[in-house]
Amino acid sequence: MADDRQQNTHSRLTAPRRRVLAVAALTPVLTGAPAAAGAVPARRAPRALVQPVMTRLADWTDVGRALGRLGDMKRFMYHTGLPRRDLRVFSHGVRIKPALALGTHVSFVRYADHSTLLMGDVVVTEHELQEFIDVLHKHGIMLTAIHKHLLAHEPNVWWIHVHAHGHDPVAVAEGLRAAFDRTGTPPAVPVQAARPGAL
Repeated sequence: MADDRQQNTHSRLTAPRRRVLAVAALTPVLTGAPAAAGAVPARRAPRALVQPVMTRLADWTDVGRALGRLGDMKRFMYHTGLPRRDLRVFSHGVRIKPALALGTHVSFVRYADHSTLLMGDVVVTEHELQEFIDVLHKHGIMLTAIHKHLLAHEPNVWWIHVHAHGHDPVAVAEGLRAAFDRTGTPPAVPVQAARPGAL
């Protein structure tokens, strides 16, 4: 009888173990992983990275025109800064200058495969947020983050990271402009060289 109990206990302990082993054996089949060589997928050869290419300001004339705002070059990026000078934002009673934390900016980069990448950080108010996002989605521009740069502030402001990648940068710029037109974002101020100060 004692031998029977030991045998029953042994079979009860091993039944779940058998199920675990069966599931482990089937996992490669269910997930599509190769069953050979211990179900370790074959290593893929690393893909070569597509490198950015140097461009000139003149290469971005159509993008600047579509965006409706002038930009400048920052190394290999075509950059447009759009500080929200129209907003009066306060944090703990201190007015936040646009240059500190209210700077919308977008950059375009050209790559060796003739594609273009858009990256940017856009400042919108709570009231502007939903319509701005709707227009971005309509034009195929993605959001990669919605977050805050300040811990406490009034009025309520959001920072949105935008991203797009494709072969028609003018269409992307047109989509951005349509979204900016739903906000109070002012036009970019033309870039001017700083005058040397007299000592």
